[in-house]
Amino acid sequence: MSWLRFISSIIHSLAWPAALVFVVIVLREPLSGLIGGVRRLKYRQWQADFGEAVEHVAELAEQAALPGVPEDEARKRDAAIPALALKEPRAAVIESWLLIESQLNRLFKSYGLNGRVKTLIDKGLITNDLGAIIRNLRDLRHRAVHEPSFHVSQDEAEHYAELAQRASEALRLVGPT
Repeated sequence: MSWLRFISSIIHSLAWPAALVFVVIVLREPLSGLIGGVRRLKYRQWQADFGEAVEHVAELAEQAALPGVPEDEARKRDAAIPALALKEPRAAVIESWLLIESQLNRLFKSYGLNGRVKTLIDKGLITNDLGAIIRNLRDLRHRAVHEPSFHVSQDEAEHYAELAQRASEALRLVGPT
């Protein structure tokens, strides 16, 4: 093989990868804007859509007639969660879940129960609807924490936070304080 053929074959082999790298470098900014707006990711059987799942929980919350958030709590949330959701939507989801978790722990401790939502339902302390909402919110928090490619937008994190506060308020109204 002559030197010219050797160089030609190298150029031919590297043409597509080089073009792809060039396109990624040139279109880096527009592509990152597109990827940031992705609401649904799907790979084979795996699918992620935080926004639709939050909407499903919102429908459950309306059906269950969850209480609203007291105004003083809403003011606290208005200051903290949206600011966190702006910078780190996943962190806002985690922080919001802690509201529910603290109320669950209070109930478990007050009644000497194990740490399962099903136990609260079985004892008649919470409704099946509230239990379903809590489980759905827990599953969303779990996905936000443990699935690196799971995208959560600022609006979705704020909506999740509102639902978490409503569920927390419903739990607060149960049993001894």
